[in-house]
Amino acid sequence: MKSALNLPLSAKLALLVFTLFCVWDFTQRVWVTADSTTRNATAFDPSAYTLSANEMSPAITEWLAAREAQRQAAAEPDEEANKTPAIPLLEGGTNLGNMRVRVRAIYTATDSQTRLALLDIQSIEQRSVEIIEAEEGFTVDSYQLEAIDVNTVAFRSAEGEVLTIPVFDY
Repeated sequence: MKSALNLPLSAKLALLVFTLFCVWDFTQRVWVTADSTTRNATAFDPSAYTLSANEMSPAITEWLAAREAQRQAAAEPDEEANKTPAIPLLEGGTNLGNMRVRVRAIYTATDSQTRLALLDIQSIEQRSVEIIEAEEGFTVDSYQLEAIDVNTVAFRSAEGEVLTIPVFDY
């Protein structure tokens, strides 16, 4: 306490001013009177603030309608595109007219010593598959089996074109 009395007068005045400032700050921030907590505000009237309705240009409305029609047309399933055949076309086969042919094997009959070809023949429209033992002279949709070799079978069309089909390798 004696040290506070020995301070110069300017330090004592600065300490007094600082203390008064702290008391005033406390009253303004923390020590609030009851009448200052109530606000005097007018009630908000929403009818005083009306907004105009959003409007679109007729050109934009037409464009959006056209886009929606395109989107729906693209989403509608195409009946012909969705008609998937029950049996797929033979893998590794060759088309001979309306038939698809795949050579399974070539062998020689033991009793007659004639070469035979084991053929998978599938109708392209109906997708039905037949397994046939064929020898030279057999016809498939205007294609005649002309030659049976070790690994190939040759068909000749009515126009004279020769088509060679190899044995299908599974």
